Amino acid sequence: MPDMNRVTWLRICGVLVFLGLPILTYYLVAAPSSRGFAPGIRTTEPWRVTAHPIPGLQGEAARLAADVARYQRVRPTNGFEVFHRCRVEVLLPDSASQAKARDELIEILNHDRFMARYPQAAPLLRPTGWGGWEVRRLSADRNYTPKDMERLQGEVHADQLVATCGEIGLDPAHPITSGGESLTVGELVESARRGFVVGQESEWSVAAFCAYRPDEPEWVNRFGEQQSYAGLADELAKQELSTGACAGSHRLYALCMLLQLDATRPFFPRATRERVTAQIQMACDALRRTQRPSGAWDTGWASGSSWNGGRDLPRTLVHVTAHHLEWLIICPPEARPPDAVIVKAYRFVSDSAAQQPDSVIRDQYCPYSHFARVAALQLSAGERP
Repeated sequence: MPDMNRVTWLRICGVLVFLGLPILTYYLVAAPSSRGFAPGIRTTEPWRVTAHPIPGLQGEAARLAADVARYQRVRPTNGFEVFHRCRVEVLLPDSASQAKARDELIEILNHDRFMARYPQAAPLLRPTGWGGWEVRRLSADRNYTPKDMERLQGEVHADQLVATCGEIGLDPAHPITSGGESLTVGELVESARRGFVVGQESEWSVAAFCAYRPDEPEWVNRFGEQQSYAGLADELAKQELSTGACAGSHRLYALCMLLQLDATRPFFPRATRERVTAQIQMACDALRRTQRPSGAWDTGWASGSSWNGGRDLPRTLVHVTAHHLEWLIICPPEARPPDAVIVKAYRFVSDSAAQQPDSVIRDQYCPYSHFARVAALQLSAGERP
């Protein structure tokens, strides 16, 4: 080959490399991230929160197992309740229950199987107008009838489905189908992060993001706004104690989860860590002061003055108490109320459930699921019936 041709050929090759390198970089780095797979997390096991067993419930394995079995006896009637049930059963020590939990959630994620189970429902997921995906939402303030629930499927809290995927350990590469479209769990996570804005309900978003993006505490949403776990924590910690869904309990659960993740992968500024710790301690002190003689907490737990002049219905007491127990079992032990306070609250819900027919547990499936999850977490920490 003549020298001129060789030089020309080398120059052409150089131009091709120059033009091709950015494209190659995009497909190796940016494209996986845009599809929901940030580098290094494509096949990793989701991060999970750790329970701190309640010493006063040690030796109560028979009661714990009975409480879980009582809850399991009642079957979920809609997808939202399946989310709750999976969070319980995946924690149980027997592999059959764990496999069942995964299979039930996987069924929800498959469009054909979902529609076969709920033939009157609309698809669970739908595309957004900006290229992302979202799960249909149900109103937390509306009392749906059983007939409603046959056709209305969705999540009550934002990002509850993908948070549940993380809690049961689904790989981010796991497929999801909706109508004629397909995506992955990782893409649904990425869509949730891109669509996240300050001020939205964020408690379950925290659970989802921590599970699937534990090493990415900062990101930019679709509006170009910088978001971070520290910013989320600051926003949650500055609110009144009982602010948020379920008398503020989900907010406290999210703060405890963020604190646990920060302990393994420090990302909080010192001021944020202190603010979160102080908020959790303040909530624990309030629970210690406002517990009813029965062991329950009511809707006025944060101030000591109950709504309805202290006349909360028994179902409300179960709802509030069961939710508080769930965040207390992941709370730093040194911040928790005295052990006797937590045990008394646990026994209140346990005794209430034991006195109820299955129809009542069916009617209060959500709060009893949070209670059953406490029992399952305690059992998974080493208690055996």
